[in-house]
Amino acid sequence: MTQIMDALLYRIGSENSIPIAMQGVTPWYVLPRGVHLGANYFAITFAQGTEGDGNGSGCFLAFFDPEGAMIGNVMQANQKSKGDQKSCMVLKIPNENRLIVAWEDSDLYPTKNSVRMSQFAYDLAKMRTYGQR
Repeated sequence: MTQIMDALLYRIGSENSIPIAMQGVTPWYVLPRGVHLGANYFAITFAQGTEGDGNGSGCFLAFFDPEGAMIGNVMQANQKSKGDQKSCMVLKIPNENRLIVAWEDSDLYPTKNSVRMSQFAYDLAKMRTYGQR
């Protein structure tokens, strides 16, 4: 669910459900994290399981317009890999239209985790016209 708030944290409108369930999966979502992209657009990253990425939990990224409607489809941040990807974090690179999504990954060692990341570019001008074609 997303809830738009004003500067004083009063609710604007009602909560919006985020349609991010993967086909054929009964998901659970862990630690959603958000980042402001500019012009009230935002992105959320989250871990999803079970078998969210085809083999254990995975990290995903979704973009939203100022009203909280999802733009496009949910994207998988990690490449499909064995083990679990969790503790997803998102960071906007200042003065650039790029995001970094990082996560804890358990596919290298059976008892130890590694940290991995992917980089994503976005274009606010294209996001603004996404639903107007």
